[in-house]
Amino acid sequence: MLYNKILEGHKSQDIKVFEQILHDDFLYIWDDRIEDRKQWLAETPKMWAESFQLQNQTLIMENEELLVTEHSHQEDGFRDIIVRIIKKGKILKQYVKRCPL
Repeated sequence: MLYNKILEGHKSQDIKVFEQILHDDFLYIWDDRIEDRKQWLAETPKMWAESFQLQNQTLIMENEELLVTEHSHQEDGFRDIIVRIIKKGKILKQYVKRCPL
């Protein structure tokens, strides 16, 4: 399923994994920031270069229409709740809500 592909993409730092699972109309929404597919694919390798690591990654739920996960950022004291809307087997929208630990 998509959750395993996301983990694989981050672990291997292979942007091609994400190119395969993001819908053409993909949008990334985090607070007041919105990125389209092209922007997100360009920004993600920069995040990896900054030693990004998913900590305490938890799958909350996954089905054909929805994927919900959370992970923490011990270095800054926050956790992210991520809701992904799925369309035709690909991630159409990704909403991120940052919360204090």
